[in-house]
Amino acid sequence: MVPPPPAARPRIPKSRRIASGLAAGLVAVTLIGTIGARPALGADLLRLAVTTTYRVDVAEAAVHVTMDVTATSLKANSATRRFWYDTLSFGVQAEARAVEATSDGKRLRVTTAPRSHHLDVVVHTPNLYYRQTHKTRITFDLPGGKPRSPSPIRVGRAYASFTAWSWGDPGLANVRIVLPTSFAGDVTKWPDDRSDPLFARSKDGQQTYSADGIEEPDGWYATVDVADRAALTDTPLELGREDVAIHAWPEDREWLDRVSTVLESGVPSLEAAIGLPWPVPGQLGVSEVSSSQIEGYGGLYDSTHDEIQISEDLDSHVIVHEAAHAWFNTGLFAQRWINEGLADEYASRVPAGLAGSSLDDPQAVSIRDVAAFRLNAWPPPSRVDDTTEATESFGYDASWTVIRAIVDDAGMDGMRAVFAAVADHTATYPGIGPAETSGLAVTDWRRFLDLVEDVGGSTRAAGLIGTWAVTDTERPQLAARADARKRYDSLLAAGGTWLPGSVVRAPMRAWRFPEAAAAMTEAATVLADRDRLTTATAELGLAFPAALEPAYESAADEADLQALDGRIAGWIRAATAVRSARDALAAARAPLVAVGLLGTRPEAAYTAALAAFAAGDDAAAVAGSSEAVAALAGAEEIGRGRALSIGAVAAAVAVLLLVLVVLWFRARRRRRQALAGATAGLDTGPASLAMVAADDDAPTVATAVTPDGAPEPYATLAATPDPREEHEIGVEPD
Repeated sequence: MVPPPPAARPRIPKSRRIASGLAAGLVAVTLIGTIGARPALGADLLRLAVTTTYRVDVAEAAVHVTMDVTATSLKANSATRRFWYDTLSFGVQAEARAVEATSDGKRLRVTTAPRSHHLDVVVHTPNLYYRQTHKTRITFDLPGGKPRSPSPIRVGRAYASFTAWSWGDPGLANVRIVLPTSFAGDVTKWPDDRSDPLFARSKDGQQTYSADGIEEPDGWYATVDVADRAALTDTPLELGREDVAIHAWPEDREWLDRVSTVLESGVPSLEAAIGLPWPVPGQLGVSEVSSSQIEGYGGLYDSTHDEIQISEDLDSHVIVHEAAHAWFNTGLFAQRWINEGLADEYASRVPAGLAGSSLDDPQAVSIRDVAAFRLNAWPPPSRVDDTTEATESFGYDASWTVIRAIVDDAGMDGMRAVFAAVADHTATYPGIGPAETSGLAVTDWRRFLDLVEDVGGSTRAAGLIGTWAVTDTERPQLAARADARKRYDSLLAAGGTWLPGSVVRAPMRAWRFPEAAAAMTEAATVLADRDRLTTATAELGLAFPAALEPAYESAADEADLQALDGRIAGWIRAATAVRSARDALAAARAPLVAVGLLGTRPEAAYTAALAAFAAGDDAAAVAGSSEAVAALAGAEEIGRGRALSIGAVAAAVAVLLLVLVVLWFRARRRRRQALAGATAGLDTGPASLAMVAADDDAPTVATAVTPDGAPEPYATLAATPDPREEHEIGVEPD
């Protein structure tokens, strides 16, 4: 997926690398009258001090290399033999060209032989005898390869990249790297320890990096990745509201054309697919680099400086992938695998016809692969080498595999809703009213999972993330989440239109599941009591108290829920009291109850109780209902007392009437007797009788006491003329 880094210095056999493979020659020396004949080798007795200078030549697009070799022979002659060296042999970079050598101003014969990873260079020198020192200058060029060529060397007006080697004996090897001062970047030696530091200085428009007395020249090398940004092209890209500028190497018109074409089509397609507007507030720069500049990757998005760096390789997928990072970066999602997987997936969904793409689908991977790891543990990008290449490849392919499955499950519309919620910081587990904000600057894998399930509608995300992403220490969180969400779903079902308050939703959102469980237990108690109250009010035909639902939905802690449950208990008591009053008023009443209720109105207290219930005053509803019930409960005793009082009065009236009747009869008898005495000597003819009768017509009135004790006419007794009366008063019939 990403190109390998520039090759490190290959290991070269010592006999070829440090010139101790010089042939040891033999000359005829007469010592004892005979001529000695066999040559011998002086492999470890040649001292080499080498100062190597690498000079970047932008005009010639090459690195000029000069090796100043000081060779001293330490191979002593024997009694019969004399030894000398007549060649120097080095293994240099395989790309070396125009190899030449001189000594004392004279050109020396040079032969070369290519090997798999280097070039053998043999310099034929004048004979070097014991304790003699020769100086030899070897020069060659490292020509810059054209863009996308196999050569790891690049030298242009805007960029230079190569690897510097060292030669010589330990402590006698020195390196100089000379660059124009307009170039800036990394000049790094390897191994990167402090034993052989690089020192930089600038003079006369040049900057020189030096390493002296290199102790382990065998494995020492330095990588040079420098650029002159001012020399890059500056080509604006017409994308409407998106401000994009392409910065290419001046020598690479093909890259400029390809990147421009791909972005002109890819960026609008990405914007439509993602559903979020172009997120870069200023100008986005897209610069051409070597893969070594970006640690061996195909591209890199720098959200801090709003810059995309894309390698010289013409890979449309990589170009769109990096453009997608304008949205998918650590400003949106915290985990690397989410951003990389989304960038790969959405790069693969741009319209067809972007030729040159090497990736359309992730490579097949398994969680059991040797290089496999949990994606939440994927470290930040680092230099890609033999150790990290397998890990990085697995990380990219596994991330893409997971994200593709989630996007397929949620659908493009669902993912657009997810991205909108992330951008707006919309809280998961929403409550009543306007959408709340999460308060989180960046969405991590937990919030991502909540959003793709609750907003995007994915049903596979939890399983995928559990299989590929979570570490062993994070796995219990997924199990706790599954249990908590079951309880939460049950709470939502039980609540109906009543949505939980932040006392439940906030810990669910933050994955504080023990806290959420305790809150849901209290909330479930509230809902159970609410249902009791709902049944009671429905049976009574009363409106459910309107203030209770908002109180439930705004509960911020368990104390709020407990207080609400107490309020509901009070309303249940009020409903119970109203029911008791209703039932008591509707019951059949005994006569004594009716007598006891004379002058009272328990129905009025009940009506007041109903009005108080409707007005939200449960205490007044209880009081009114209790008053009605109390009135009904005491009516019989009051009626009994009243009945006894009325009986006593009636008895008294009856006795009085009896007394009056007796008195009346006695009075009448006396009048008759008086009349009889008055008329005993009178003429009893008709005239006299008429007078007596007329006198007797005067009415006689009796009074009585009313039940209330006020005197009023009780009965009128009047004497009227009647033949029978005449008989009764003593007139004998004829």
